[in-house]
Amino acid sequence: MVDAGPHDPIPTPNPAPAPARGDDPTNAPGWLFYGPILVATLLVLEADSARSMATWLLGGFTWLALGVIWVARFALLLHRRRQPDRRHLHRRDWIRWLGVPAVALLTVLLVRTDLPTRARFELSRGAMNALADEFAAGRPNVRPGMVGLYRVERVEDLGQSFRVIVGGILFEGYGFERFDDPTMTARRANHLCRCHYRDLGGGWFIVVEDF
Repeated sequence: MVDAGPHDPIPTPNPAPAPARGDDPTNAPGWLFYGPILVATLLVLEADSARSMATWLLGGFTWLALGVIWVARFALLLHRRRQPDRRHLHRRDWIRWLGVPAVALLTVLLVRTDLPTRARFELSRGAMNALADEFAAGRPNVRPGMVGLYRVERVEDLGQSFRVIVGGILFEGYGFERFDDPTMTARRANHLCRCHYRDLGGGWFIVVEDF
């Protein structure tokens, strides 16, 4: 066995390879993250406009999971920025990071303002009026499936109004009601039954049944 000479280099262990930038969890979210967010947002808006319990659960849990991942990654990013060797973030990185909560806030605002419901109903108003006219003409045996953009669960002729139920969550029924009285308001309608009404114009109201 030959001893190493005085000029022979002393072997040193190889440093652990730095993680690839693409694998760094503090990288700003990209299309692989925003794609599922877009799908989850569309599911929530679809569920809100039609009151579909299954779609609500799917969209809600998807958003919840993505939100937890975003919070964990963003917390790690803030922690690393306190280190001396922190990596500089460009403005576009911050935009991609803050775009996620911005989309979440926009989704909440759309749901709170009933905008998806109103848009979907306006696209279906003609079909809803045609169905209500069928009942007014004395043909109550019409058994609708799809009416406009809604899958109708049941229809009711209530004498002074016509109600179409298109969905519901837990113990509530959700749909639309057209009153014969053109001066009807949501406040007056709320006193007629155990329901909650919101005016859509043209004699139509959103109706939420409480059981």
